[in-house]
Amino acid sequence: MKRNENKKKKSSKLSRILGIFAILLIVAAMSLLGWRLWQLGLQTTTEKDVRSLYNPDATNTPTPDATATAYLRPGEPTPAPTATPQPFVIPKFQQLVETNPDTVGWLRIPNTNIDHVVMQGDDNYYYLDHTFFEDKATAGSMTLDFRVDIADLSGNVLLYGHHMQVGSMLNSLEKYRNEKFYINNPILYFDTIYEEAQWEVFSAYVQSNRFNFFKTDFETRDYYFKYIKALQRESIYETGIELSPDDIILTLSTCVYDFEDARMVVHARRKNLIPDENYD
Repeated sequence: MKRNENKKKKSSKLSRILGIFAILLIVAAMSLLGWRLWQLGLQTTTEKDVRSLYNPDATNTPTPDATATAYLRPGEPTPAPTATPQPFVIPKFQQLVETNPDTVGWLRIPNTNIDHVVMQGDDNYYYLDHTFFEDKATAGSMTLDFRVDIADLSGNVLLYGHHMQVGSMLNSLEKYRNEKFYINNPILYFDTIYEEAQWEVFSAYVQSNRFNFFKTDFETRDYYFKYIKALQRESIYETGIELSPDDIILTLSTCVYDFEDARMVVHARRKNLIPDENYD
């Protein structure tokens, strides 16, 4: 009899422990869900506020004429040369740059939810977990590699963004796994604060983060050409794009979960600058 009572007590105690454990799991799951929803709300609100500062329909203003060289009398010293002025910020970016000078452009890919401001910090980490307004956030921002000179694009232009479980950043980049999607969407748009341009996708693949798709320094023009041709050969499907050693390429990268440290990578070459009759 006593043995049965002990068994009942042990069984009751075990049931209470399992019940408490189940409650803790539910609380943890609800907390995680609440946190994710809060992060999604923060991302949604931030993107709405950022978009209110972005004016894609703004009319560009003409570049001011260069100042004429002053007439010098015989014997007068030649004035010291003035510093080369910075390029003019395109009007549609002016409010964004005034609010946060780290703004460097905007990325848009048709038929995806990729339509984001692009930031550039002193390293490649800060804006991966900070918003345009510099609030700490899991989604972070689209980030241009700190080594890229936004005023003089050349070589391999690198853009990073998270693959979020909720919300968006570069989630839709995975659509380029599908050749049909590529065929219907071969052009993406990355405008810098100084110029607008179209970019033509020439390669899309999944690779390890250890694969060197993020190189920016090239010893020779020939080495650079071999490098971008190697990136093209990695593509899941043929694009038929004829590359040249003069091409500037855009590399988009985000995490995927095919294997440890996997990345979805899309490369596009600058197809052409969008003509602007208001500029010389």
